[in-house]
Amino acid sequence: MYKYTDAEKKEMVSKIVVIVDTKEQKNNHIIEHFEKKEIKYVEKNLEFGDYAFYVEKCETIGIMRDTYFQNEIIIERKASLEELSNNLTEGRQRFKNEFLRAEDAKKIMIVEKGSLMELATGKYNTKFDKKAFLASVLSLNIQFDVELVFILETITGHYIHEVFKRFVLHHYK
Repeated sequence: MYKYTDAEKKEMVSKIVVIVDTKEQKNNHIIEHFEKKEIKYVEKNLEFGDYAFYVEKCETIGIMRDTYFQNEIIIERKASLEELSNNLTEGRQRFKNEFLRAEDAKKIMIVEKGSLMELATGKYNTKFDKKAFLASVLSLNIQFDVELVFILETITGHYIHEVFKRFVLHHYK
């Protein structure tokens, strides 16, 4: 197996294009970050997840075509605990089906407004019982291997890009 040099890995990272699902809403802060930092992105319908990526072809290092990773890693974004609560009550089966379709992918779910402490203590604006809500979130983690990350919306765009960079660096050793 070919071992890439640090310079070649840096070139691959520079070829990352973030795929933003066309159904993703209220994500101007993320798009603005991508544009400000000159991070390439495209809007495209994704079968599952809100964000995925591909590496553009780079013939100089032997990557002869665009290489897509949306079946290997996805990021699902929730703007708040309230949105997550809605997905786990009214839209529960649709939400679970999305994770089922992403069976083999690494799945990361980010929640921008809220924390584990707020989730566990019921400090959110829904009628979802705090024990049931926490149990549902933990079940997602166990049943579908979903990594849950609480994050400030001011760094969401940066976080998404960094996760994909690290994935590329790990994938191409």
